[in-house]
Amino acid sequence: MSEQTPDFTVTTNTWKNFITVHEPDEKEIAKLSYPSMFAKRAIYEIHRPQASFEIKGVNFWGTQLQIKNLNEASRVIGTVKRNNLMSRTFVIILGGEGEDKTGFYLRPKTGLKSRYLVYDRKDQLVLEYCSRFNWRKFRMEYDLFWHQEGTNQGSRLFLIGIGLHVIKLIQQSNQSAAGAGG
Repeated sequence: MSEQTPDFTVTTNTWKNFITVHEPDEKEIAKLSYPSMFAKRAIYEIHRPQASFEIKGVNFWGTQLQIKNLNEASRVIGTVKRNNLMSRTFVIILGGEGEDKTGFYLRPKTGLKSRYLVYDRKDQLVLEYCSRFNWRKFRMEYDLFWHQEGTNQGSRLFLIGIGLHVIKLIQQSNQSAAGAGG
């Protein structure tokens, strides 16, 4: 996969609490912002087309998230659920009340969690997140590969941001378990 040019790249800035999405020419096109380093709530801003979303947990364990469109009076437009407390697979359901629902599954590909894959309900690969740590800049970076043609840029960026937030929560959970001796 390394010889293929990524459709998007992502950089994280842990100390300043944000994650940015870039086109191959390195132009920033979206940003995921957190109020603090370990926050489970995020604001996701897409620059083109302009849109803002809030992603936040709705239960104590953090196994369920709610996605609100801040441009439409904070209307709920989707949810993210962990299959169960021990599962590594998250189910992303997009669509508000009374709308058709679109479902996706996000799961790690490898035991080391260096790749995450998003599948649609037909089990077709949609998106691949390939992570690497940049030691010179001391930050996590991702190359993203989109595997389905015909999807508009706004929908792609929306799903990318939701997936990045879920991956961050998975990584926080793994760090907490490791710190607790688990």
